[in-house]
Amino acid sequence: MEIIWHGYSCFSIKTKEGCAVINPYQPETGLNLPPLKANVVLMSAEEPDYNNIKAVSGDPKIITWPGEYEVAGIAITAQELSPEKSSKKTEKPMLFMFDADNLKVCYLTDLSVTFTEEMVENIGEVDVLLVPVGGEKNGYKQAHQLIEDLEPRAVIPMHYKTPGLKIELEGLENFAKQAGLTSYQPRDKFVLNSKNDLPEDKTEFIILKPQTD
Repeated sequence: MEIIWHGYSCFSIKTKEGCAVINPYQPETGLNLPPLKANVVLMSAEEPDYNNIKAVSGDPKIITWPGEYEVAGIAITAQELSPEKSSKKTEKPMLFMFDADNLKVCYLTDLSVTFTEEMVENIGEVDVLLVPVGGEKNGYKQAHQLIEDLEPRAVIPMHYKTPGLKIELEGLENFAKQAGLTSYQPRDKFVLNSKNDLPEDKTEFIILKPQTD
């Protein structure tokens, strides 16, 4: 499995059998997507920032609604969450679970919900957590609390300020500091051959370099 971050909230998840793209953004965000090809595209919100379907070739299946799906060998669960603090009328917080290549990836669109013990139990074991860290004031603290609850084996932060992004977001600094990342080398992508590539008794923090243009 290869996990590639394109900046903002957009990822490509490439498996042995297929590829999923999450939240392809519009050029108005200030970032430019590279040419993308996928079997399935997932969009977590009704906002125009996340609906650049034209940027993805391959005649992908489009998922914007909660449910259970299987596309190109990727088992996908899309679950709508109820926002408690968000004031955006168009916002539709979602949780996406991907099960492929014997790995389980969880993608959270925002942290405007309170994750109850039951919700955490329903999510279950997570190998890789993709979590927003710059959208809410003190969002990095909420992200770390959720990481403590879910205990994923690897965490990839997203949805934070990067060069060129016109959306007002917090930077990565506070999240990295609380995670104890005094120094790190951003990677172009995160490659996993199996669960054995992940730590068993701790959480690894993976910082990715946005792949744009």
